[in-house]
Amino acid sequence: MFAVADAGNLARELYTFVGWNTAADGSGTGYKPTDALPVGASNVTLYAQWLRKSDNARLSDLFADETSLMPFFDPTEMSYDVFLNYVENTLSLTYVKSEPEQAVTIDKGDLLSVTGSVYKYQLTDFVIGTVTPVRVLVTAEDGTVNTYTVNVYRDSGDDADLYDLWSMEFDTDPYFSTEITEYKAHVGYEVGSVKIFADLSDQHAEVTINGKPVPGEDAADIIELVVGDNPIVIEITSQDGTRKKTYTIIVTRLADTGGEPTTPTTPTTPTTPTTPTTPPANSLSDIAGHWAQRDIEQAVREGIANGYADGTFKPNKTVTRAEMAVLLMNALKPQDAEAVLTFTDADKIGNWAKRQIALARQLGIISGYADGSFRPDIGVTHAELAVMIARALGLKPQESAVAAFADEADIPAWARSAAGVLYDLGLMQGKDGSRFAPNDIATRAETVALIMRMLAYREQL
Repeated sequence: MFAVADAGNLARELYTFVGWNTAADGSGTGYKPTDALPVGASNVTLYAQWLRKSDNARLSDLFADETSLMPFFDPTEMSYDVFLNYVENTLSLTYVKSEPEQAVTIDKGDLLSVTGSVYKYQLTDFVIGTVTPVRVLVTAEDGTVNTYTVNVYRDSGDDADLYDLWSMEFDTDPYFSTEITEYKAHVGYEVGSVKIFADLSDQHAEVTINGKPVPGEDAADIIELVVGDNPIVIEITSQDGTRKKTYTIIVTRLADTGGEPTTPTTPTTPTTPTTPTTPPANSLSDIAGHWAQRDIEQAVREGIANGYADGTFKPNKTVTRAEMAVLLMNALKPQDAEAVLTFTDADKIGNWAKRQIALARQLGIISGYADGSFRPDIGVTHAELAVMIARALGLKPQESAVAAFADEADIPAWARSAAGVLYDLGLMQGKDGSRFAPNDIATRAETVALIMRMLAYREQL
C-alpha cells in the first residue's frame, strides 16, 4: 500500500514543510511531499522535516540608469539620494532580489521589464525644485520587512550664481562673494592679458564673458587689456531662463611708467598680488571662538586649507568631493606629479582640483562611481570621510570600536572598519552623544580638524 507523503494538517510557524524522514535528524530515508510513501505490514515511524523560512529582506542590488545613487549601494543601507537635472523628468530604477521568495513593491513608477530576479521601473513626474521619496518595500519569506528609500532631487533650474570668480593675475576688491556683483582690480603694465575663471554654481547654466559664450562648469576666457580701465562683464542665465545675473570686474592696467593708472582711481588692494590670495589665518572673520579655530588657523598657515575671498572660512559649510581631495593632497604633499585624470566627468572638475583628484585616485584614497564619474560637487558624508582618512593613513580594517558609537547600526558595512580604527586611535569621537552620523555631510571645520589630527598621528609613527 502507498500513501502520499504530504503534510496533512501539520503546520509550524515560520517553517515550511519539506517532507518526511525515517530519522529525526534527517539522516534516514527521506520522502518529498509529492512522493508516494510505502506502507507495509509493520509500523514505520516517520519524522516531519521542516525548513525555516528566510528572514532575508535585503536587495542584492539597486541602481539608476541615468545617474548614480549616493552613497554606493549597500544591502544594509536603507537611504539613498539621486540628483536630476532641471530638464530631466524621468528616472529608470532597477532592483535585484536576493532571494526568489521575496515580495517587493515600489510605491512609484511603471514596471518596464522583468528578467529573472531583476525588475526595472520607469519613474516620472518629478516636480522641479523638490525632493520626491521613492520607497522600495522588501518582504522576506518569514514576513521580515525592509524599506529602501531613494530621495530623488530635481534641480530648480533657476540658479544664476557664481560660486567663485578669480584670476591668477590679480585679486579682486572686495574679495569674491556670491552676493557681490561689482569688483575692481589692478595690474601692472607688464600684464597685457588676464584669464578670467567664472565658476558656475549650476554647471548647466549659460555664461558669457564680455558677450562671448563660454561653455563648461568652470568657464574661462582670456581678456586682452589696454592701459586704463578694462570692464569685464560676466553674465549668467539660469537653465530655465528666468534669472539673469551680471558680475562686473573693472581691471585697471597701469601705464608704462609704472605710475598711476590712466584713469585715476584709488586702489584698495596692492597693485602686485600677494600670496596667499585668501586672508591670513589670523584675519579670518568667522572662526573666533569656534571649536576648530586652532586647527583651522594651523591648516591655513601650512597651506592645507584656504579661506574665502571675502575674508571668511565658512567652517560650517559642507565639503565637496573635489574640496576633500584638494585638502588631503595639500596635507599629504605627494611627490608624483604625473597622475592622469580619467573620470568620465573630468570636464566638470575645476582646474583648481584636477591634479589633486588625479593624485588621490592614483594613491587609492578616493574612487569614482560605477559609471566612471567622480561627481566633484557632491558632499562628503562622515562615512566617506572616515574611509578616505583611513586609506590616507594606510590603516588596516578593524571592527572592534564601532560599537562605541550610539548609532552603530546605521553605519554602512563598507565604512565600519574605518570608523572603528579611527575611533580607537582617537581621531574620530562622534558627535551629540557619541553619534557617528554616517550620512551627515562633513563640514569644513570637521574635515580640517580630522586632517590635522591625521597629520599629528603620522608624526608619531
